[in-house]
Amino acid sequence: MYPDHAPPHFHLLGPGWAAQIHLRTLEVMRGAPPRAFLDEVREWATANREFLDAEWERLNERDD
Repeated sequence: MYPDHAPPHFHLLGPGWAAQIHLRTLEVMRGAPPRAFLDEVREWATANREFLDAEWERLNERDD
């Protein structure tokens, strides 16, 4: 597992840049991905929101 910090997000990596995208709003939290790439990622993330939510939960499971 890879415990990460809140809020739920996913990472993007490209040549010479990195970014974090908020899972709920799909807004850029950190970084500056190319605009055309970001539009494509947002479209993909919208279509795959259940998968992204499930992966966040799986990878960030907490023992209470």
